[in-house]
Amino acid sequence: MVDAKVILEFREACLRAGILESYLAKIRRDGVVKHAGMKQRLDQFAENNTAIVTLIKAYAPHAKTADFGTEADKFRNYASAWRDRWSSVMELFMAGGNYPASGVPIPAGFVPAVQAEISAAQ
Repeated sequence: MVDAKVILEFREACLRAGILESYLAKIRRDGVVKHAGMKQRLDQFAENNTAIVTLIKAYAPHAKTADFGTEADKFRNYASAWRDRWSSVMELFMAGGNYPASGVPIPAGFVPAVQAEISAAQ
């Protein structure tokens, strides 16, 4: 069962679009050490995405709604692209580069699809 806390955290993450660009700017301005807490939160976010993808893979064959499968695929693609961007942050920092202007948007339909799936499964 999807915890309401997970859904809330996902929605909050939607509001943090551009967080990697913000982190890169902050560590350039203030240094890596000063933003260690932010790095830990971003590491946790990456781990949470991995956990969600693992749960999606386990649950997808049992899905009750078509929207869940569609939105789950979008989330898997998002999580993979976000992980790749997060993995490259130190390379960009050391090279003085920047992220491309087009970030990876969080699929807005994922939370409603999960909620609909929960309702359908009850």
